[in-house]
Amino acid sequence: MLGENFLGAQDYWHIGHVITDTSGKSLYDEKGRKKILQLQEEMRNCVAQNSSVDSFHVTVNKQQMEVDLAMFMQEYHEQLIAQLEFFPEESQQQALFHVMLRMTKGQIDGDPETKRTLLHWMAMNGVASLIPKLIEIGFDVNAKDSDHRTPLHLAIISNHFPSVKWLVEHGADLQAQDIRGRLPWSQSLADWDLEADNQERIASKRRIVRFLAHHTDINQVRAKAPRKVLQQLKENPEGDIFMTC
Repeated sequence: MLGENFLGAQDYWHIGHVITDTSGKSLYDEKGRKKILQLQEEMRNCVAQNSSVDSFHVTVNKQQMEVDLAMFMQEYHEQLIAQLEFFPEESQQQALFHVMLRMTKGQIDGDPETKRTLLHWMAMNGVASLIPKLIEIGFDVNAKDSDHRTPLHLAIISNHFPSVKWLVEHGADLQAQDIRGRLPWSQSLADWDLEADNQERIASKRRIVRFLAHHTDINQVRAKAPRKVLQQLKENPEGDIFMTC
């Protein structure tokens, strides 16, 4: 059972942060590195064994999506495996790997614990370059996880502007509400603490807020404080951002 592992990864990603590249120092010890190499070999073997059309026994539409997915996983599996290094705990690495492993086998449904698809994971991990391809394959850009969060919600929480931009430009619903009733706009204003944040994180947050302000319909924002901030930015897009939420 992966419940505990997935919940650990889910809790980690509820903490906003910025990751900018894959060239930094490893976040885990030598034991963890050997485990990742082992998982990578397993994934290569799985791709080789499961990429044929004959391995999928589903309806025509889903069959095509799964064939496309298998080809995607074969082409990008090293990039996907590289994302595991961003998770500080081995249990989190294991959780994401098993999501990818299921996707490699052609099982496109969300994880039973978190309800997250591969698109959710890539959006919140800032892998913006793969988002259009996943959507092209057939992943629902507005699929909701167990907290009713869409990939856009998670990209905002994780503070990844490129992911936010790609998702919005590929049809992400700006009116989608999570389990607490938060719109993506309201989520972008949450946890705003300029004194605690570093400059990179602050800059990314500001880009997300200004971008969403441009695309969000103020008539759909009912909460008083988020609506007030949005009104200020609609009137003066380059003005200071005063967080009152």
